[in-house]
Amino acid sequence: MARMACPQTPPLLLASPVSQHSYPGASLEFSVSAGGMTPLLFQWLKNGTNLIDGGEVAGSSTPTLSLGPVSANDAGLYLVVVSNSLASVTSSIAALTIGAPGTPISVLGFNRDVVVPNSARTNDLDTFDYAQPFDLASPDDLALYEQNLNGLSNPGFTKSSLGLPASGSFVSLTDGATVFQFAPYSSNNVLYLTPSAPSGSLQLSTPAAFDSLSILAASANGGGNGSCVLEFTDGSSSQPLAFQAPDWLTMTTGALTHFGSIDCGFYDAFYTEDYAGSMPNLYQTTISLDALGLNEKPLAAVKFTMPNEATTNSSAATGIFALSGTASVALQNGSSGGLNLSFPTVGNQSYTIEQTTNLSSGAWQIYQHVSGNGQPVQLSVPLANRQQFFRVTQP
Repeated sequence: MARMACPQTPPLLLASPVSQHSYPGASLEFSVSAGGMTPLLFQWLKNGTNLIDGGEVAGSSTPTLSLGPVSANDAGLYLVVVSNSLASVTSSIAALTIGAPGTPISVLGFNRDVVVPNSARTNDLDTFDYAQPFDLASPDDLALYEQNLNGLSNPGFTKSSLGLPASGSFVSLTDGATVFQFAPYSSNNVLYLTPSAPSGSLQLSTPAAFDSLSILAASANGGGNGSCVLEFTDGSSSQPLAFQAPDWLTMTTGALTHFGSIDCGFYDAFYTEDYAGSMPNLYQTTISLDALGLNEKPLAAVKFTMPNEATTNSSAATGIFALSGTASVALQNGSSGGLNLSFPTVGNQSYTIEQTTNLSSGAWQIYQHVSGNGQPVQLSVPLANRQQFFRVTQP
């Protein structure tokens, strides 16, 4: 942010950081603008404790503090102290609140099956009967496989402890909260993009409005940041938004890690490649639709385009494996002076409606528990205070 150099003057705050609301897995910045005699020194604090760079924190001694991917643990009160050789000045407090994590969104449009299920028969050893390659690697093409596949990996014939979760569901390692759900392993389960067909769309089974959208993706033989465009039921669309799709075998962290791969072809056994370390990886991107003002319209589809870096390699591919989101809560004035609240639900999911009158305090009280049935929930909420805030969370 801006620094204004003034001779022999103490630090002067020109703009303080502002409070923000975000979602698990997203990234954000707090910034300050200051003037005064240089050099100016900056130190960011959370809940009164100095921050240092590392993990999700960067820029702790600069005018711009970067956080991401954030989790519930990052909620709190942030400020910055600006100093020079003459004096120091402290900014006003900026509160960071973290909303509910994403839950699985049911979609249509997957165009390739890249997972060998654990029901694959060991006496039928053509893996192409069960899945197509995700990674067109040399000398062996690679697919993914489900836990407990009867596979052969050195030093002997074993049931691998790796593989994708048998339930198809997992909690992201990126934020420890977002839940993703793979499509069935026995049918098409990825939106597969290649240099010859670099774009494709996933359609929501039930259009709905979301405060945040999380994308699970990765690339093979290249990768980087792809782009996606949100398409709404009213025919409007967003500007292109970035999503992460690095190569699944190059990074050390991800939303899902160290799940192995399987050689594709005609063999005398199912040969799994159980890598050392954290590889392979699938990666999470969380987009705050709330912050972009895109959370009030029902989302109908998302159009994805693979990273430009990958299109120059004919064997490159990008896969979109799953979407999750935080349902947007629609609020309308009720006829009795209260508030009409509605939000979409997933069957057999539990939801908690919470309320507060002070966002900065971070103290939320339970208003009501709701069980989802796949249909929107509609409630009439009486207002006891002119300044009252509501959110929907999941256990």
